Formats: sequence, structure tokens, C-alpha cells
Amino acid sequence: MDESRASGHAGHEHTARDTSADVAWLAATWPFVHGQLPPPPARVIELGCGPAGGHVPALIRAGYDATGVDPEAPEGPAYVRATFEEYRPEGPADAVVASVSLHHVADPAIVVDRIAELLAPDGVLVVVEWISEDFDEGTARWCFRHQLRDEAEPGAWLGGMYTGWAASGLGWDAFFQAWLDEHGLHSAGAIRRALDARFAVTHLSTGPYYFPDLPDADVAAEQAAIDAGQISAGCLRYAGRVRPAAPGRAATRYEAAPIGRVSSPLTDRAQAPRQGDEGAPPAWLVIEPHLAEGIRDLRAGDQIIVLTWLDRARRDVLSTRPRDDPARVLTGVFSTRSPDRPNPIGLHRVEILAVEGLRILVSNLEALDATPVLDIKPVLDPVAER
Repeated sequence: MDESRASGHAGHEHTARDTSADVAWLAATWPFVHGQLPPPPARVIELGCGPAGGHVPALIRAGYDATGVDPEAPEGPAYVRATFEEYRPEGPADAVVASVSLHHVADPAIVVDRIAELLAPDGVLVVVEWISEDFDEGTARWCFRHQLRDEAEPGAWLGGMYTGWAASGLGWDAFFQAWLDEHGLHSAGAIRRALDARFAVTHLSTGPYYFPDLPDADVAAEQAAIDAGQISAGCLRYAGRVRPAAPGRAATRYEAAPIGRVSSPLTDRAQAPRQGDEGAPPAWLVIEPHLAEGIRDLRAGDQIIVLTWLDRARRDVLSTRPRDDPARVLTGVFSTRSPDRPNPIGLHRVEILAVEGLRILVSNLEALDATPVLDIKPVLDPVAER
């Protein structure tokens, strides 16, 4: 899993950024980052420093023992080309800096746990993030009225978003939600929930975010628009210290190992029906060899419940419109069967069509190809599945 797919500032792909935009972003965020750190020569790790190097050069100039960790980090002794999960430092860090990297990761909670493990007992986490859920139409239009960096420039993103919106014919809310879904980005709210589970807040504020992509609007101009109520603040600035575990409290994280995988012709979420009985093709459950004993009594014709881990679902969704129908009322996700939910567990009632060794052919399974299978249970009584 790639936990450090930062893109320098705000974009949705990990590419080298224009130098002037990098300079503007790093100069604007450095005073906040520096102000939250312990004094030098503290050991600081920057998660997702990106190909431009992030704050690492400034940290070193300020006297810190700094390391930037990123699969596309620059060459040099201060950088490690690896995912954050792969990185194994020699000892605990005094601080970790995560600048616009957490909204890209596969699972913010896992990454935040990893950060907490790497920090010394009094260590500090400093986060600078995009508040994507507050990028409303008014804020977008304010940005789009300004000069936008050329779409062809490395790392430019607002120009491409404007072009896509204009071509879509959609209202802003529908277009932007589809854009977020396409790029799999986590909201600041989801990141905060992960942070609050492991860290006690020592600083929380908001500020400008979009100015690096607006050549004719600097950080002061964006701040003035925020102060005037013309736009929403786009940047979350957070710092915290590891929250001590309550005495005697049981661990709050659990681990499940897949018992197998789905083998299906469905490879894209857009192909999959809402429910299995709405046209899902037959699919195989391919069980791990060491678990063969557990499926020995399954037979064709059995009705079973298959539990899956919907690994391509979003985990920051708490309300949705059932079946993505704009005419239906917004509903809390726990009252729906939406795949997007804090713990994306799929529940599928299916019939076994055939059993061939470690492969079980089932009907009405709408899970995508390669989806992890967590468990199989028999159907004991009629159950309303919707």
C-alpha cells in the first residue's frame, strides 16, 4: 500500500511540480510547520515529501535531523525512496510532518497508527491538509475567475478541473463529488477522525490553499477573500501529540485476514449492479489452500452469506442518497447498503452453483474481481436483504 502519494500541494497525482508553485506553497506553510516543532536538532520525518523535497531542505537549514520519505523523493542522503509503511527508521522520531499527503492514502487510520508508532513518547505530528468538503461552488468560482496555471504544467490541477466541469454539463456538487470519487481522495473530516483517535490536538486552524495554482492571486489575496466571507478556507492546519492509551482499555483496532478472493468478470465499479440479484454474473470464490478443511461441507444448492472487504470503497462517507438517486433524501450510511462506509464490509446472500476444489461458483455476487473474501456463513432463516 502506498501511504505517501503526496503531490507537492493539492493535485491528485504524484508528479513533479512547477518550481514557482512549490516555492509559494512551502514558503506559506513553513512558518506554521516550524512553529509546531520541538527545537533543533530534533529528528523530523516528512511523510510524502514529493519529488520537490517538501520542507526537508528548510528543516535541515534550521538545524533539524530531517528525512523525507516518499517513493518519488529526490536523490540524496536526506531522502528515502519508499512508502511510509516500508520505511524502517533507526529510532523514534521527535516529529512527523504530513503535508497534503494524508488525503491520498489508502486508509488514513492505518497511516496515523503507523505515525504514532514511530513517534517518541512526547513526539509531535504536524499536518497540513486540503479541506475538500469545503470546496463549494462559490469557492470554486472564485478560483476559476483567476488566472489558472496551464493544465500542461506538471502538478497543475485547478485548470484541468475547470475544463472538466465546463465540459461535463453537471452542476458543481454532482461534478465535484464524481471528481472526488474518481480520484479516491479522503475528506479532512475523515482525516480528523483518524487523528483524534490517536492524537490530542495542540493546534487547529484553517487558511489559504489554492493560491499556488493561481498565478495572479497570492496567499494574502486568498486570505482576504476568506476573511470577507467570499470563499471557504481550504487548508487545515493541525498539530497534536500521541494520545496515551487509557489504563486497561482494550485495543480498538482489529485485524482480519482474507480467506480468499473473488474471481469475477466485473472489474470496474461502474459495471457492477447495485444488488446481486439485479444482473450480477456468476463469480468464483477462490479460497486459500490452508483453509480447505473449512469448505469441505459446502454443496451446490446451498444458500450462503459471503462477507467481503470492499477494498475500492471510500471510508469517509457517513451519509448518502440511496442508489445514488438525487431524488431520494440524504440518508445516514448505516441505514443503507452503500459500499462506501467507515468499515466497507460487503454482505452478499448467494447460492452455490458448483464447488471445484478450492473454487466455489456462486450466483448474484456483485463484488468486483479480486475483492477480498472475509468469511462464509450459512443462511439459517429467511432474511430481508434490502
